[in-house]
Amino acid sequence: MKLFERLASAALAASIMLPSALAQDKPCEQRVKELEEQLRQTENRLKDMVRENERLRKENAEAKPGGKDTKPTRNPTPAEPLSSPHSLFEALVKDFEAKVASLPNESKPDQVKFAGAAKRWAADATRDFRGPVEWTIQVVKVDPGASAKPTDVTFTILDKLGKPTGDPVTQVIPARFIKELSEGVGKKTFKLTGTFGAKPVHNAQRAEKGAKDEPRFIGPYTEFGYDLAVQNIVEQK
Repeated sequence: MKLFERLASAALAASIMLPSALAQDKPCEQRVKELEEQLRQTENRLKDMVRENERLRKENAEAKPGGKDTKPTRNPTPAEPLSSPHSLFEALVKDFEAKVASLPNESKPDQVKFAGAAKRWAADATRDFRGPVEWTIQVVKVDPGASAKPTDVTFTILDKLGKPTGDPVTQVIPARFIKELSEGVGKKTFKLTGTFGAKPVHNAQRAEKGAKDEPRFIGPYTEFGYDLAVQNIVEQK
């Protein structure tokens, strides 16, 4: 029963009890005391119903999408950071700035704590920013004369409109794909599937970016890195 229906029922019961009690053949003072007790009990029941209604409303709100979850869950890795190494780098920088960069880093004790936080962040990022990928690539260069072994292949990752995303990537590719990729340099596109993820490196000696940004600097004591496990490469028709 809805709350307003229950309140109405309680009020009706109280109104019925009043003339019923007055009609009894009892001294006036005793009847007044009984009526006061009945009213107190009714008020208590109303308060109980209000509390119960609030509890049910809260449970209902938490059960709906957007309500509170009883178990904290880790946010799944969003698709965008895994669309290319360039996108992954930008996502890692943003995540580092949000979680680590604002920590104190002036005194020696603070620097030690900061370095520890950066190291833990790198471990978390390696786990969090990882997943399957399916990239459209165009081969820029294949090291010549190495089709019988895993070989460095330089390729550009293309977006949905066929435009390059970030700088060309150089990646060791398994030997079984090298011949076809060599034949398609600059004129064919391929679909690369595999597992891609962050692999930031903790460098306790690099507190600042420095003149030579290699490996790329994410933040104090933290350098950019990633890994790609190629599963298949086929020509795009």
